[in-house]
Amino acid sequence: MGNARADDSHSAAALGVKVETLIRSDRSWNGDLLPKLNDIQAEVTVLRITVPAGVTLPRHLHPVINAGVLLQGRLRVESDDGASQSLQAGQALIEMVNKVHRGVSLGPEPAVIVVVYVAPKGSPITVPAASAPNGNPKKAAEDIVTVRPLTSITSKQKLNQFVGISGANSGARG
Repeated sequence: MGNARADDSHSAAALGVKVETLIRSDRSWNGDLLPKLNDIQAEVTVLRITVPAGVTLPRHLHPVINAGVLLQGRLRVESDDGASQSLQAGQALIEMVNKVHRGVSLGPEPAVIVVVYVAPKGSPITVPAASAPNGNPKKAAEDIVTVRPLTSITSKQKLNQFVGISGANSGARG
């Protein structure tokens, strides 16, 4: 397969990218509620993502902390500022938070990566670059607050604190 690009208005699924949620929960294996982070209920999501050889994922960002282990294939992650890192099977990485980037499956086999996300319960874990013009993480955090209606300014400020945004103009409006 040639170098297909997923950011040319094609969806990742149309390019054969498979995302499998292995688990997503706010509870541990015994049913206990996970501890809150900054008084916000946490949720852990584990995904297995399969990217066919030659496919470039759409530009996106993660407003939450996550890390992954490449199980199969070769993968290069590229940030909008020109930095990149190449991975081979068995290697791990801790993803950038609130920075636009993309992944490229280098082949010859599909890249299979398991990624673990820790986020406020119900929050998006991946935001398309188009939702954060110029990779603006403050804009992404504001979108999270908009998507996840919270009832008080205090709750919005806590969410912004959770995703690493602070300051008077951080989207924590009433």
